[in-house]
Amino acid sequence: MDDDAVILSALGYILTAERGTAAPTKTEIAAIPDSIPDNWNNIGHTSRDDLPSWGHDGGDPEVKGTWQNEALRSVVTEVATEFVTFNAVQFNREILEFYTGRGNGAAADGTIEQGVYHASSRGGRNPERALLIVVIDGERWGAFYAPRVSLSREDDIELDSEEFMAFPLRATLLQQTGMPFYDWIGPTIDGEGSVPDQVSSTVEQAA
Repeated sequence: MDDDAVILSALGYILTAERGTAAPTKTEIAAIPDSIPDNWNNIGHTSRDDLPSWGHDGGDPEVKGTWQNEALRSVVTEVATEFVTFNAVQFNREILEFYTGRGNGAAADGTIEQGVYHASSRGGRNPERALLIVVIDGERWGAFYAPRVSLSREDDIELDSEEFMAFPLRATLLQQTGMPFYDWIGPTIDGEGSVPDQVSSTVEQAA
């Protein structure tokens, strides 16, 4: 039992990068937010009341049996779709692109008008990014990294006079060829006193 391997979700940051960007090193992650790793972008403020939530659709085990043994084996007949949801409260072009899925908000002639996000009636392809979520508890921290996610709206925008305007987002995990499906990264993963540059638990997507 390691009392130091317990993390309170007191503070956190969500960063994105170009799809397929490698995870920052453990040293670089530990320096966030004072220093943002090269090629990564802090998406800004997110909801404190609705913290990131990990979920999945499908992939549930199904029991298969024979005449002789009605519960012979547990099998998964379909690959689960895994995702992370969070509410962004930063009102800027990047978040609007993630939420609408309609590109960078350029006008019909391709120009970007300062302070205006133009949304086309035609749906586009959801933006894809690498994703890094860092949870900080004093000197303790843990991080989740996915080299490829598809960002889209999770729910409708609902205004509340006592709350910040929020954009509910879903990051659906996708497989980036030649890279892990996702990593958990943290100095306590392999026990107290772990000091490798990047201690991580890598998950490969099931075939």
